[in-house]
Amino acid sequence: MKKNSYLVFLVLIISIPRLVLAFEPPPPPPGFVETASQSTLTNIVNGVVGFLATLFLAGSLVAMFYAGYLFLSSGGEVEKITTARRNLIWGLVGLLVGLSAYVAPELIKIFLQQ
Repeated sequence: MKKNSYLVFLVLIISIPRLVLAFEPPPPPPGFVETASQSTLTNIVNGVVGFLATLFLAGSLVAMFYAGYLFLSSGGEVEKITTARRNLIWGLVGLLVGLSAYVAPELIKIFLQQ
């Protein structure tokens, strides 16, 4: 039974990058012209933020899957349930941090354009 659960866990971990990298960004609007300095700096910042956000999101998903595994395998043991709750809480915190990394630059752009 443990061997199968490790195999399922491994398959989930391997499939996460495929799900995250399947997104294709939309093309720029017609008539949009970027200067070289803006595009270079923007690309570097967006790349770093996107990479860190992806790490946070993947880590939070791993923590939540692990918390679910601990809940299911706890057998009523208080220590394992406490550990599972802690992992679930930190997984949700990581999810919020990862999502805010995508939302924060958009909010900054909105405030700077006004």
